[in-house]
Amino acid sequence: MDPPFPVPMAGYVGASWFLLRSERDPLYARALVIEADGARVGLVSVDRVLVPPGLRAAVEAREEFHRSGVREWILGATHAHTAPGAHADNITAELFGAGFYDPLVVDDLARRIAESLASAAAALEPCRFARAAGEIGPTAGRLVSFNRRAPSIPPDRAMDLALFLREPAAGPAAAGSPIALWYSFGAHPTLIPFYLRRTSGDYPGATSRRLERSLGGVALFANRASADLAAGAPGDEAAVGWEERLERIGRVLASEIESLAARAAASAEAEPDMAFVRARVRLPPRRPWPVPFVGRSIAEQYPEDALLQCFRLGDLVILAAPAEIDAALGARICAAALSRSGAGRVALWTLADEYIGYAFSESAFAEGGKGLHLAAYGPELDGWMLERLPFLAAVCAALRPGA
Repeated sequence: MDPPFPVPMAGYVGASWFLLRSERDPLYARALVIEADGARVGLVSVDRVLVPPGLRAAVEAREEFHRSGVREWILGATHAHTAPGAHADNITAELFGAGFYDPLVVDDLARRIAESLASAAAALEPCRFARAAGEIGPTAGRLVSFNRRAPSIPPDRAMDLALFLREPAAGPAAAGSPIALWYSFGAHPTLIPFYLRRTSGDYPGATSRRLERSLGGVALFANRASADLAAGAPGDEAAVGWEERLERIGRVLASEIESLAARAAASAEAEPDMAFVRARVRLPPRRPWPVPFVGRSIAEQYPEDALLQCFRLGDLVILAAPAEIDAALGARICAAALSRSGAGRVALWTLADEYIGYAFSESAFAEGGKGLHLAAYGPELDGWMLERLPFLAAVCAALRPGA
């Protein structure tokens, strides 16, 4: 998904005034299409900092998307801060990190995402499904991320995996090999210094490439709650050594996911039932940013409603949320959704479908600290999400297969 022409970087305030000038590693739209009970669901992970409003519609308008036969789909950004911008038609985003909007960039991005879905749909084959969940160990976890708002608090280090394995009919050599895997982990990919202006998928990209080499198939990364995270270990902020840290984190995460995959493969099932539900819901009132003179105008650039989606495959429920959510709120959402749905596992996929900014827990607002000025909806978004996302999970769990 490397752009065919110069574009600004997205993800760092001030860096969007500069054009990206070289490639550190390739950028991708990775797609997985699942067909069951007469319905097709698409999952797409795209190497971009966020999914702007309007991008989904641009993808759905393309002939390639219609050719895929996908009925419902989730589009998630990996949140790589050294990917191209210019894709958000919003003056706040343009000035504070995404670069000036260019409709040609959006058209190119939409085309490539639609093509990825069409390619995945054209390669459908029978498979077995397995899932696994775990938590990265504390020693390895300390190398990957830390809580930037409160460094003494360990970050969320949970991982989820959905694995799709070839059926024995594929032949003795291929039977049991991965067609695709979807994995989630909380990440804040900000390892590459912005002034180098090199495109990169950062450590989610490094992790997926390693998994694709070691396991085969396509590896889609989904970001969990990560609003209060920083990449690497405390003290790693200096630009020196960033490239070594990027590959190190990729190795660590890939190794953890490989262990989950080996565990999951033993319990693969042939025909898990599938359900999907979506809702567009009105958001809480927007609050002015604490910026003199323009704070209210900035807040008004944020949407008044948001798309929430939920996908169930077997007893795994994936909740897609459009915000950048902190770990405390993310954990409460998952716990409430698990209780209300009766699912075996609930995985939260943030930065999905469209971007509404940061979502912090009420306690984070009470404590103060970094990032709160980037939340346009205030502490009310905590209760809003805790009510609506678990409800969506319960509805999805109750739907008949294929609904």
